[in-house]
This record gives sequence, C-alpha cells and structure tokens, in this order.
Amino acid sequence: MMKLSGWLISIEGHVVMSPHPFFLHGVAAFFSSYYVFNLEYPAAGSSTLEFIQRCFLGINPERGLKRPRCGTQ
Repeated sequence: MMKLSGWLISIEGHVVMSPHPFFLHGVAAFFSSYYVFNLEYPAAGSSTLEFIQRCFLGINPERGLKRPRCGTQ
C-alpha cells in the first residue's frame, strides 16, 4: 500500500523545499511560490489553479492573473 509521506517543491528538476508532512503547509508554499518567483500557472491546469486560488484560498488580486490570457501561450 502506498502512503503519502510528505510534500516537496522542485523547480526545473531541483528540490527547493525539502519534504514536509503537513498538506496545508504544502498548498500554502505551492501557491506562495508562484507569487514569490512571479511565475504563471502552467497552461494545462491554469484554470483549475486560478479557481482554487480565488474560491478556496481567497487570494483575489485586484488586477492581473497568474495564468496566461486566452489566446496566448
């Protein structure tokens, strides 16, 4: 049986945050890293991540998106 032992964050194949056992801390670190490093969400999951950010986490910037605009890649 597989068991989740923790989360980690990697950027371009390099681990930048080591394993940590708390899921909610991982979610916070995940979304925070996009703002700290000024990254856009990947196109494949951008709408889902934007929805989670705005509806569940209450992060609603007055302007701008963390995903590419429609029709741009």
